[in-house]
Amino acid sequence: NQFWSGIKVKDIIDQLRHKLILEVGFGAGTNVMQLLSYRLRPGMEYKLISLSDSGDFLTMSLPNEMVPNFVYVKGISYYRIPQWKMLGLPEGFNVPIDLCIIDSDHNYYTLKRELEYLDNTMAPRCVIAMHDTASKPCKHHLECVGAIYEESNSMWMTDETYLDGTPYPKEDVLATKKVPMMRAIDEFLIVHPDYRKIRHLDECCGCTVISRDFDYAEQIEGIPMEAEAAV
Repeated sequence: NQFWSGIKVKDIIDQLRHKLILEVGFGAGTNVMQLLSYRLRPGMEYKLISLSDSGDFLTMSLPNEMVPNFVYVKGISYYRIPQWKMLGLPEGFNVPIDLCIIDSDHNYYTLKRELEYLDNTMAPRCVIAMHDTASKPCKHHLECVGAIYEESNSMWMTDETYLDGTPYPKEDVLATKKVPMMRAIDEFLIVHPDYRKIRHLDECCGCTVISRDFDYAEQIEGIPMEAEAAV
């Protein structure tokens, strides 16, 4: 829901005019299809990498016009990202990341590590958008009984392994379950003053956007709001 409303990721895409998006966390593949479909619009030239422990993408078919613009990388985010330059990614996918969308394991432990490693892969002018950063859980999060700490909105897996078979660091995750995800973002911004927080919403699970050398304006039918006012 943060693509068309709320944070409006599509406005970031329109105005950043980037070459590479990294999506961390595959889920059901809905966001992949949304991003690749949006790329079909005139003037859009970005490529997309999806990084996840899930192998579900292998059963999913893409239209031919989308295939050249997508690469799937299987693995755990905070293990794969430090290896980024050694993965042998295809031409066009081996460039700095302009936009990173994080929707992986929803807790401080994981996000802290993802952000630690991401900076070395990001372009000089870039954006990182993070989902599930609300201070309180949404209604459907509360259905995850036994896998959520409501006071911090931290969530964790109940399985002993990630979907790719890597052991899940449950003890480490639970040790910081009282720490909200926003703490990881704030700590990153202290260490990296070249980034700044440009958007935060608590609605719809919450979403926070930080950027380096970039800001964006909310648009109405593709026209920035300040430009609409001038007209």
